[in-house]
Amino acid sequence: MFSIVLIVLSLIFLWFVIRLLLPRAYIYEYVKRDGWKRPVLVAYLKSDGTIIDITLPKGRRRVGQVYLKDGRGIVRLYRLDMNDNEYKEVGYVDPDGNILSADGAQVSTISPDGKRRWYELFLRRHADVPADNPDPFGKCIETGRFRTRKPNTATLLARAGAALVLYRKQAEGISETPRLAPHNIWDTALLASLVFAIVYFIPGVIQLFDHYYTIFPIIGRRLSYIVSVSGLYLLIWMLLHLGKVARLSVSNDAIAYLTMMNRQTGIQRWGSSGITLSILGLLWSYLTDAYIYFPLFLATLTGFIVSRISAMADEWYIEPRHMEYDDRKEDEEDSEGGEIVKNYVWKLDSPLKDLTLSANALYESNEIDEIRQKNPFYQDWKEASKNGRVVAKQLVLDGERARQVRRIARFIMNLSKQKRLTKLDTMQVALDFVQEGNIKYILDEECEEIKYADDYYRFPAESMFDKRGDCDCKSILAAALMRNLGFPVLLLISFVEGHAAIAVGRAPDLDQIPDLFFINYGGQRYYFCETTGENWRIGQESDSAKQMRNDPQSIVDLTSQLP
Repeated sequence: MFSIVLIVLSLIFLWFVIRLLLPRAYIYEYVKRDGWKRPVLVAYLKSDGTIIDITLPKGRRRVGQVYLKDGRGIVRLYRLDMNDNEYKEVGYVDPDGNILSADGAQVSTISPDGKRRWYELFLRRHADVPADNPDPFGKCIETGRFRTRKPNTATLLARAGAALVLYRKQAEGISETPRLAPHNIWDTALLASLVFAIVYFIPGVIQLFDHYYTIFPIIGRRLSYIVSVSGLYLLIWMLLHLGKVARLSVSNDAIAYLTMMNRQTGIQRWGSSGITLSILGLLWSYLTDAYIYFPLFLATLTGFIVSRISAMADEWYIEPRHMEYDDRKEDEEDSEGGEIVKNYVWKLDSPLKDLTLSANALYESNEIDEIRQKNPFYQDWKEASKNGRVVAKQLVLDGERARQVRRIARFIMNLSKQKRLTKLDTMQVALDFVQEGNIKYILDEECEEIKYADDYYRFPAESMFDKRGDCDCKSILAAALMRNLGFPVLLLISFVEGHAAIAVGRAPDLDQIPDLFFINYGGQRYYFCETTGENWRIGQESDSAKQMRNDPQSIVDLTSQLP
């Protein structure tokens, strides 16, 4: 029995060593969490330079290659359909570690040889990106290089840095896809306790250390038994940790399962009960001289306490998912004759993406008239204006399910998945849709279709049909789109300023960016969004923004009951 255990443990250790020595380069991005800067494993390079993005679903992780040409590492990115025959070369890294874009402009640096650490037996090389920067945004680790690098040739470590900068840094959103996967040892403590308990009751294990082997005879048989079996628990814990580290080289899935186990989501009382029963078990085994069970209760207590202390991070909350749309049903509705087609063209205002977008929405010949007839402002704008904020909220809630609004929201979501936009850019696409250039800004009294009313709030579908409106019409449309995308919204209507806008929540991308304008509401940040002109970014302050933030009466709460 003891020989079988040794063979199994040796095979596990051998597997880990092979993974450590395999020629490969791992790519990490730094993320700030709880005031600490921690590395997040996001991708790795195989020995042939193939870029594997582990944050993507299986089958889509092979995203490009950094191949050698004239000593330089050329970064080639495949198209989204993963056709190797269709690719784009976006830059390269030279043998000295200078990372340059396709036009020859230097964008970052990396040490081609990196640094080695003694406690890793000098088997791994570490290099930050950018090199010699006190605040790097990422790092790369190369394994399996035992010889001196070839002269005038970009190393695998340097090529990984090029992949980090030219693919991950410019094409990805750090808060969107990676899962925090630090190599902490504590998160396997509770799992080790469970495995140890299973091993503990395998016939022969207790007898092995209690009758056949006294490993530390100098301290006596009983104490030697307790120390030896407790050491077995520590060995299992270490092996599970090493297995987790090896697993993280290809997937972050292990962290998800360990997090669920350590936080004991929904069953916190089991953790408290486990601690209590373990303490009682220790007392019982000590007082009744049942020393053979002492290591079991000690290991169980250690696992529960370590997870209780270390796993209590941010509170869990349920984030509403994006709406799911039935594309087949929408297409059937759009296939009827006699529709009016409205075409839209707008650009995404983002420093990382250069996208020109086009979409359309269809209306039946008399549909817009039916929509207007339901609008209280069309019936009597003077009466509706007396309770403008209440009516505005109802226009959003009643109008956000219009098939035209849902069609644009579906387009934005599909675009977000295809182009792999961050939450911030997804919000910006919706905001850009309602701004000048696509939806024209015009005063109500200049619009014939609403009978030149002095004050008029349009349904979202009305603004889309007319392709124009003033600040309140645009803000109502923007609020409807944001809610369809799953983002909570504050509609801001200030009668003092004579202006309307929105503020959008659940934008983690913005939390670390200074000088952005936001409203604290319900303990959450909602970033100001100007809807009237063009090229307004989320969080950009306008002349009316501060006044609207300082006037609680201007806030219309649209944060709950997302569609």
